[in-house]
Amino acid sequence: MPDLYLFNNLEQARRMTEKWLTIYNTERPHEALNNMTPIEFKTQKQA
Repeated sequence: MPDLYLFNNLEQARRMTEKWLTIYNTERPHEALNNMTPIEFKTQKQA
């Protein structure tokens, strides 16, 4: 999420935060997961 972002209201801030968390937790590679996304890591572990 951008460090400097002016929200018009609390609901807008919540929506932006939820969107950012979804991307962070599903699409963004994580160093702790050998630079895989959480979904890739989960799929590999289940195989």
